[in-house]
Amino acid sequence: MQDKAVSHCLWTKDIESSGWKPILRPGSFADKRDEIFKRYDATYGADNWGIGWIWNGEIIPYDKVCKLYEDAYLADSFKRKEIWEELRSIAYDVYDDNESNVASGRDYTIQETDSTHIQDIAVRNVFFRRGWDFEGDKLVQIRSSSSDVGKYLSPGKVPFHKPEYLVGHIDGWWDKGSVEAMYQTHKVLVVGPEVNLEILNDPNSVEYRNYIQLSDLVKRSRLL
Repeated sequence: MQDKAVSHCLWTKDIESSGWKPILRPGSFADKRDEIFKRYDATYGADNWGIGWIWNGEIIPYDKVCKLYEDAYLADSFKRKEIWEELRSIAYDVYDDNESNVASGRDYTIQETDSTHIQDIAVRNVFFRRGWDFEGDKLVQIRSSSSDVGKYLSPGKVPFHKPEYLVGHIDGWWDKGSVEAMYQTHKVLVVGPEVNLEILNDPNSVEYRNYIQLSDLVKRSRLL
């Protein structure tokens, strides 16, 4: 079942023609995602906001950024073969923050916990694309705190495969230039035309000049 929080990230609006605007970089939601989304509902209206990602002069939705995320993991599977071979030999499946994550299979929209997990799904999709099977007997955590090979496949450690597209950086637990750095740094909150940006003065918004700066950043992300 698709988590309803994901629906705010699966919108298909054309930013330039619809009047929707990126107004801030929210950074990592971690396990506060649902709480933050409820606050956005209260501040902007449930139908007047969404989450997108800056990519090559555009704002793309969740499904497309997950494909970029996955492609980075796929590229890594060719570059760090030993790590992937070890994972293949010891694991029967993978997870991120909860063993229930395995129920997502290869579907990024199935999110059963209060934080979004992508890396485990990306790993399963890489196995599918490579024609691999898990050959081990262990459920391996893909996370920096993992006790085995899974720590090396944390999204904070896996390099993003198209570094020339990266725009800026937000500090966090992730390495600069990593998949997670792309995901968190390029993430933006977008709001609909019904939201008056000049009167967004609450602690959860940004001043109008910051919106202008972010719009310029989107334009500068385009590779000609």
